[in-house]
Amino acid sequence: MNLCINCRYFVKSETTNVEHSKCAYNRPKSLVSGELVPVESLPFCQLERRDNGRCGITGDNFDLDMTEEEELAWKIMGGKPNE
Repeated sequence: MNLCINCRYFVKSETTNVEHSKCAYNRPKSLVSGELVPVESLPFCQLERRDNGRCGITGDNFDLDMTEEEELAWKIMGGKPNE
């Protein structure tokens, strides 16, 4: 199962409730400043995981959060564990 908390795009909530966390998948840049939009304006993970969300119930945009060393090891072995 692709859980948001294991995804590289997961932005943990500043509150104690992980359900208030945000999704940084395809995080847009400001057309004015060129900087990434603030975390506060990102969509909530739970909205993105709905049937009509960008990620959906199956987690279509899920990308396992790994260290650079782990990614290199998986590339050498020919893929990622969730592929």
